[in-house]
Amino acid sequence: MTLLQSALGRKQRLLVLVYGLLFLALSSSFADITIHGDRYMSVRDLGRALKMQYRVVQLNKEVRLSNKKNTLTFKVHDKGFSLNGTRVFLGAPVVLRGGRFYVSRLDYERLILPILYPEKSANPPKLYHIVLDAGHGGKDQGTESKRYKLKEKNLALDLTRKLQKRLEARGYRVTLTRSRDEFVALSDRSRKANRVNADLFVSLHFNAAQNVKAAGVETYVLTLPGQASTSRDKKVAADNKTYAGNRYDSWNALLGYYVQRSLAQGMSVPDRGLKHARFAVLKDLQCPGILIEGGFLSNDTEARNLGSAAYRDKMAERIADGIIAYQMALNRVRR
Repeated sequence: MTLLQSALGRKQRLLVLVYGLLFLALSSSFADITIHGDRYMSVRDLGRALKMQYRVVQLNKEVRLSNKKNTLTFKVHDKGFSLNGTRVFLGAPVVLRGGRFYVSRLDYERLILPILYPEKSANPPKLYHIVLDAGHGGKDQGTESKRYKLKEKNLALDLTRKLQKRLEARGYRVTLTRSRDEFVALSDRSRKANRVNADLFVSLHFNAAQNVKAAGVETYVLTLPGQASTSRDKKVAADNKTYAGNRYDSWNALLGYYVQRSLAQGMSVPDRGLKHARFAVLKDLQCPGILIEGGFLSNDTEARNLGSAAYRDKMAERIADGIIAYQMALNRVRR
């Protein structure tokens, strides 16, 4: 072998080694990182796990995952992300480290994955008996619109009756936590759902804010243990507590997503997102459950709409459609 042949051989081997290392660098997973004691996974790894294409929308600001069925868009420092056009809130904001986007692994495992691939969640619940909870009542009138003389407790009960009619027409058994203008303690609402062995719990409310321009619908599920609720940025010690309702975190997420999507798209109102809170009526449930805020009585335009029986009919239809979409997802899981 000549010196020239030997040199060429070494060069070829070196090129093979360089390209091999480059391939491994591009194809291998990034290690999870820990921030304030919580594990985070890279969005690129999330895309690999879900077989989705990764694309940078805006350098160091926004990235997108997509395939033929789903599209997820994440923005740095934001809890909210877009899932097929519906706003969903993570338990922890997206972070940027070393030019890479990261999301909480808990959010991936207990929120994102259950929505996109519910068949990976264990023990799909049955769905026949639904408990509807009209918020407030009696001495507790909730919020109000003085301009249109509307009280939340009355609107919630009317919407509940309209939704009951539609669900019963679809073959579901429906129980109400209250069927008239009476006060029902918060703890008694979930207790009643548990006593009748409900398969699903839906609490119906309307919103208010100091900002009179605030508008839109939002759906709440029970906050995951170890995370702060959507309304707070920082965790506290009490956030580590696990409640009975957390047994259904995966199914809560799936239900909440379908109902929020149906409401926001079907009502053509601002999508305030699928959010997380430790509401008393959700903590002790022994079935999946959500709480819906159907619009702002503090916003005159929305209050006027909510005062319309036809508008509330449409809202009841959209909520029913979301529940049916959840039912269909459960049916697919059982096949």
